[in-house]
This record gives sequence, structure tokens and C-alpha cells, in this order.
Amino acid sequence: MLTQKTKDIVKAPVLTAHGYTIIQLFCRRLFEAHPELKNVFNMAHQEQGQQQEALARAVYAYAENIEDPGSLAAVLRNIANKHASLDVKAEHYPIVGEHLPGEPKDEQPVANLEPGQYIGIAVDVPALGLQQIRQYSLSDVPNGHSYRISVKRESGEAGRPPGYVSALLHDDVEVFGLDLFAE
Repeated sequence: MLTQKTKDIVKAPVLTAHGYTIIQLFCRRLFEAHPELKNVFNMAHQEQGQQQEALARAVYAYAENIEDPGSLAAVLRNIANKHASLDVKAEHYPIVGEHLPGEPKDEQPVANLEPGQYIGIAVDVPALGLQQIRQYSLSDVPNGHSYRISVKRESGEAGRPPGYVSALLHDDVEVFGLDLFAE
């Protein structure tokens, strides 16, 4: 049984506004970490965005019907049949959970830093095969549970290379409003 807090998270408006982008990020993370799972997916549909669109619609439908998931029984049976036909196994599902973006790790309060102070952000940069640490200014008042940072996209104009970290933060974290939760 889901708690009301979990239901509220699932019903958050971020799905309506950014569901497809979240699913694109999820798929990219999943296939980077587990390329062997490409055998389970129709890669032509992945490249065309059809798989991501279908998954985003399914997640959105679940969020819309979270108070009465039984109303989705026929759809869920269809998904279960498809998974069975593809030999999806129970051990695959935790892998999926690992790569869902933006899940807060715990409910511990964060320090009440003031706007203008800096925090360091460590980001894995696949293009470099490295982790890079950057400092960003806090840009919101303390709230005890999250930080908001301001990140300028470094586009790499005038012969300069683009900012690897700023591009990743804009492309991959933007859907969450750049609220970074304490871990």
C-alpha cells in the first residue's frame, strides 16, 4: 500500500510538464549502465522516441489514476504480457529502479545555508570518463529540505569548448528545477 506522501510525489506536476524528458534521461542512464538490456528493447523504437513516449504515457496514466490503480487493470495486464513475452525477469526490475532520476535518498534535513553561499556538486561526465566537481551559488532561501542552485550554461562559443558539467546539469537535471536533495 502506498503512503499518501508517496502518492503526492507521484502526482507531482513535474510529470505533466517533463515526463517525456524524465523518461529520456532514464533510458539513457539505464542503457549506459546496462547495455546488455538493449537486447530486451526495440532499439529502433528507442531511437525514434516511440518507446520513451509510450513509457511516459504509461507513467502519467498511473499517476493520474494512483488513487484507483485498478482502473488500469487491462493496460497493466497488457504490459505484463509484453514483459513475459520478452523474458523480462524479476531481477530486471530493481535495475530499473536504480536509474529513475531525481529520487531523494532520505528525509534528513539539509543545512540552512544562505543565498549566495556556495556548495560543491560532483557530476559524472561520461564524455570525459571522469567525475568533475563544480561550485555553484545557492539561489533560494533556506527551507531545511533542499537546495536550489543557479547554473549558467557554458555553450562553448568563440572557439572555447562547452562546459561539460553545466550542459549535463541543464540537460539532465533541469526537469527537477535544479533542486538538489541532501544525501
